[in-house]
Order: sequence, then C-alpha cells, then structure tokens
Amino acid sequence: MYVLKRKTGEGIRISRDITLYVLGVSGNEVKIGIEAPKDIPILRLEILETTMNASSAFNSDKLKEILKDEN
Repeated sequence: MYVLKRKTGEGIRISRDITLYVLGVSGNEVKIGIEAPKDIPILRLEILETTMNASSAFNSDKLKEILKDEN
C-alpha cells in the first residue's frame, strides 16, 4: 500500500484518466473527489463487501468482471 499525506485541495494522479482530490477533512472523515471516465467503476469497499457476503450469486468472477478494465 502506498501512503501519502495530502492537504485539502491537493490531489493524486492515479493514471492518465484518474485523479483523486482531497476536498475536505472533518474529524475522522475525509471528503474525496474522483475524476475518472464514466466507464470506470468506482466502488465503495464496504458496499462491495456487504453485497458479496449477502449474495452467493455475487462471486469473485463477478468482481473480476466489474474490475476487468481497471488495469
């Protein structure tokens, strides 16, 4: 895992098409803005994990399908 410190208004370029911005910090919460093409899935991990645990139909093959174009 790559760890960076960023201040409000600063960003991180992930690839040519994906940039993250720190929009604000309040207590233990960070507001993040993500610039990415609409065809790039952006998934909150806790929702993904809940969905995976709740549905046997949602398996690792489905996750691979969702994230296939991430690389």
